[in-house]
Amino acid sequence: MLMVLRLKYEIGKEKTAVHSRHPGGDSTIMKNILLLIKNNPWMMCGGAEVFVKEISKRLSKKYKVFVVCEGTTTGSEIIDNVHVNTYKTSNIPKIRALESTYKLYKTAKSIITKYNIDVINSHIEFPTGYIGCILGEQYNIMSVLSIHGAYGSAYNSSRHNFIYRYFIRKCIKKSKRIHTVSNYSKSILTHSFDGIKNKIFVVSPGVDEKTFDSKKYNKKRKEYSIICVSSFHKLFTQKRQDLLLFAAKKLIKKYPKLSITFIGNGDATQLKKLSEKLNLTKNLVFLGKLKSHSDVAKKLSETKIFAFPTLFESFGMVSLEAMSTGTVPVVPKIPPFDEYMTDKKEGIFVELSVEGFYEGIDYLFSNEKILLELSKNAILKSNQYKWQRIVRKYENMLFSCRSLK
Repeated sequence: MLMVLRLKYEIGKEKTAVHSRHPGGDSTIMKNILLLIKNNPWMMCGGAEVFVKEISKRLSKKYKVFVVCEGTTTGSEIIDNVHVNTYKTSNIPKIRALESTYKLYKTAKSIITKYNIDVINSHIEFPTGYIGCILGEQYNIMSVLSIHGAYGSAYNSSRHNFIYRYFIRKCIKKSKRIHTVSNYSKSILTHSFDGIKNKIFVVSPGVDEKTFDSKKYNKKRKEYSIICVSSFHKLFTQKRQDLLLFAAKKLIKKYPKLSITFIGNGDATQLKKLSEKLNLTKNLVFLGKLKSHSDVAKKLSETKIFAFPTLFESFGMVSLEAMSTGTVPVVPKIPPFDEYMTDKKEGIFVELSVEGFYEGIDYLFSNEKILLELSKNAILKSNQYKWQRIVRKYENMLFSCRSLK
């Protein structure tokens, strides 16, 4: 309760103050950008964290970028013009969320009072999005809210209570621009909220051209090899690696040398038990979370097929990364995969079922020429999503925000 009162006091105090550091000025000039995100982008590898890390590195060539996040600076790259500002929180579950919100506010506020910040871009809706909106109002700075996750499914689920929904609606209403990562995500947002259609921008994630380079690694791929890069945290609720195991049970009869590599963070105990039950342990490898994106890229490049059984995605970045290494994706017939992939041209669309993944994988293994053709097409398509192109779209979005009066 004390933490809540302190935060309310700080916000109320700032509302009564007059801040004239940001009178508008020349809307074509942008020098300092403030990015708010909960987790350290150099320590985590989620979609939002990767986006912030990669966009920061490229924006730093033209602007001064300030990143505020929870944790420590340990592991952060030292990049000219990128300033990572962290804060620590306790491990007490009941107060951690409030403590993190309060310290996020104080840390971001200290940067704003020292530097002439032109735009605040908050990644993830709460608490960063809410704090970004508050600071934007207090200091007359344009605020952009970035929504990376499969928002519609999460928002409409029962696990998000009315308090969470209240804050999300406030964030979206107060933000001058809403950034999301796919047209699919945009359609969900415009359906869920009134009056935001004209302020939503779609800027997808990009592919790191140095890390996910098809020419960088050994071109020899293991025969009848499949890889699945997906978190085990959301097994059954979003990710369905279990379907791939049941499909493998059928595939192994036709392809005895079949091998499947699982990469992802979280507890894979349930999948391992299932693999034992299906007598697949000799054909499966569970690697857990790898140390770097380079390690993931290397494993992708050694494999022929990327299988991704998932119920929903906001973008499905790992599929595009697989394409960049020439590994052919087999994915469910759902959006947003159709935004960057065409069935039987750069990948294979299947029903989200055991039979669907069996048929899709079998089709590729039994048609080597088609597999090679799709691999080449996948690489060409992924070239359209290099970070050099993405950062230009991102800049245009920020400039459009600055031009608002």
